[in-house]
Amino acid sequence: MQNLRKLKELKLEKGDLMVFKSIEKIKSVLPEVIHIVMFYNDGMVFQTTFDSSKNIPKLGENLAESLSHIKKILDICQVESSSYKKLVYETKEITVIILKLGENSNIALFLKNLKEEDVNYQSIRRYLYRIERLIDMDKIEIDKEELNQKEEEMHKLEELLQSNLNELEKLKQDSNDLGTQINHIKEEIEKTEKELENNEVLLKNRKDELNEIEKDMDETTIEKQKEELEEIEENIKKNKIDINSMKSELKNKVGDMQKISDSKKFFISECDRINKEKTEKSKQILEMKENIDGREKEIFEEKFLE
Repeated sequence: MQNLRKLKELKLEKGDLMVFKSIEKIKSVLPEVIHIVMFYNDGMVFQTTFDSSKNIPKLGENLAESLSHIKKILDICQVESSSYKKLVYETKEITVIILKLGENSNIALFLKNLKEEDVNYQSIRRYLYRIERLIDMDKIEIDKEELNQKEEEMHKLEELLQSNLNELEKLKQDSNDLGTQINHIKEEIEKTEKELENNEVLLKNRKDELNEIEKDMDETTIEKQKEELEEIEENIKKNKIDINSMKSELKNKVGDMQKISDSKKFFISECDRINKEKTEKSKQILEMKENIDGREKEIFEEKFLE
């Protein structure tokens, strides 16, 4: 239990714990397996049957380097190769088999070579096959979880895209409404400016008339004419105030329109980005499904032939 706790504390890849438990069972059945080392691609050992008197960090480092060296050899030879599945090193006394576990983890099995007549190679091959198949089954489960996660991510992308499209539609409507308001304000400004122009002409004409006939008018008529002039001046003042107010409102509306335009550009860009991400994720999901289906079919066929 203490070892399993340590494994969990190290945040192992999903499936490594299951493989570890199964390896312990196989080790008890297969006495040829004398030691086990589980290690990450960077050489960090997270489980081993070797005791602490051995240089465990150096052991993990060299196991990882052995995989790296083989990869470099293939690169130098310009041989195209997918990720390794198994590496075997056999001497007269011992055989070391390194198997790939998860994306970043591996397991090394140290088997002692018995006398030729005592070695049950068929048994060893059978158990190694079981280990490999167990690892592959674990990977399928892990891949299925990753597939579910990607499908959930796709669902969230679709929701986000719809949300952005809704927001974009709302912005378009706001833009249309604001455009109508801006046109109305412009019309009102034009109308008020025309009214101001008429009032200014009227004021000038009335003043000219008053100057010409003022000497022939009585006091009451003059007072009445002055009141009319004051009224016209008040209307002119009001026209100017209204025009300034409407121009200020127009400026704010134009600013709001620019903000809406910027927001529309942003959401259009976001929709394009999400659609591209959806296309890429959809491709990944399809490839994962085909890969999982193919591997499950192989396992089913292998079980059927057993």
